Amino acid sequence: MAITDPDIKKLKTIFATKDDLKRFATKDELDDLQQEIHEEFQTWKSEFFDKIDPILKEVLDNREERTITNHRLNKHKEVLKNHNKRLHHLEASQV
Repeated sequence: MAITDPDIKKLKTIFATKDDLKRFATKDELDDLQQEIHEEFQTWKSEFFDKIDPILKEVLDNREERTITNHRLNKHKEVLKNHNKRLHHLEASQV
């Protein structure tokens, strides 16, 4: 049984021809694309960190300031309690 022209046409629709394979990327092209994507990502990552650094610095500064403020507030509360005790003691002694 010989292969006929209709058989060849049917096989061309099933299997890739040389012309079809020319449309696919080669290994070198895929490697170049991978390198290009990697470089783009590195650029994006650098820009991202450049933009987020000032925000992160502000967050850290605010955290430090909040810690200092809380410490001062606690000190003031202690002083106020002391004043309150002394005022109650003075008022009680004057009665």
